[in-house]
Amino acid sequence: MGQNDIFLTVDPDVLLKRTHAIASYYGFEYLPDFLNARKDRKTKATYPDGIDPKTMDPVSGTFAQFLRQMKEYDVDPNGRPRFFWHTNATPGRRSPKQLTVHLHIVGVEKAIADALMVRTFKALIRDLTKEDPVVRVNSMGDPDTLVRYSRELGNFFKRNITELSPQCQAHLRNDPLEALDHLLRYEDGLGHRAPSPMDYLSESSRVQLEGLLEYLEATKTEYELTPHLFDRKGNLSETNFELVTSEGPIVRGGRYNTLASKFYKEGGQVVGGVLRANAKTEAEPKRVPKKKNSAPIVFVQVGPEAKRLSLSLLEELRDANVKLAQTVGIESLIDQMTVADSIDSPYLMIMGHKEALENSVIIRDRATNSQTTVPIDSLVDELQKLA
Repeated sequence: MGQNDIFLTVDPDVLLKRTHAIASYYGFEYLPDFLNARKDRKTKATYPDGIDPKTMDPVSGTFAQFLRQMKEYDVDPNGRPRFFWHTNATPGRRSPKQLTVHLHIVGVEKAIADALMVRTFKALIRDLTKEDPVVRVNSMGDPDTLVRYSRELGNFFKRNITELSPQCQAHLRNDPLEALDHLLRYEDGLGHRAPSPMDYLSESSRVQLEGLLEYLEATKTEYELTPHLFDRKGNLSETNFELVTSEGPIVRGGRYNTLASKFYKEGGQVVGGVLRANAKTEAEPKRVPKKKNSAPIVFVQVGPEAKRLSLSLLEELRDANVKLAQTVGIESLIDQMTVADSIDSPYLMIMGHKEALENSVIIRDRATNSQTTVPIDSLVDELQKLA
């Protein structure tokens, strides 16, 4: 099973509509609209030395192209949190034979970004396939972790040098990860006995991985730890993930801070994912309406317990067709309120630590500042009245 294998076939118009609906619901902004609004800030940016999307695997190549766009449009990868979606199923243009959907989160360090990315893709896959995907997860850790792991992987190959094919030994002379990638793809046995990078994580990387797993468990998301899920060039750091249906992998992604550090001297906090599909037809997708900067309710959350509960709650509210805007991917309350203040909304829904423990939320009328506490069990009915 290679990285270029595609296991989903979909109508381009359906893909565009479903991606627009689901990505917007989870707080992602359509990338072309964002770039068009900043076109006066555009400058020419080139790829750093050694970075060429044409020679990279499809996912890392997509991330490199996105980072160059961020440089061109003067976006700080450590600044205000931003959430983008994009697809090559473009209204008014003949559909390509191979379709992609990209999601990117910029400027969020904690695992809530990884969890939101996985949750959004899971909802999209479920809509497209009527199947709940399994999430495969690995962590390659930070640069210190990668140094330790590469050293241990090199020792592993030395101990088993007589079992290596000439092709694998040629890859080993370049890089231990490249040799492991070759083993896992083309040769049985030895590759699956190689050490796991998760056994060599630094403390900060361990906390990052555990944070994501806690979110997956809190949302009852089926997952598998997959030690040998990685980018052989080391462009994906920290979390690596795949979403897999009964047909095969549909989405691949992860943190690409290491790649961002090649574009930005100060590095950057970035996580992304790519869904790949074959097009059922090459017909032009229909235009989707622009997202309105208004919603009946804006939902903000304070604290990790509230964030974990909110991810499950958002899916329940979406299934009930409750319209709202939310800030679940943003950690800072100040940043959340900045977003909330920019949205034309009569009501604010708040979940803090106390409310999360009590399975409730506060609904505040923004005109009068009057508020009431609503149990989650009756929340759908209450919100539908407000909407």
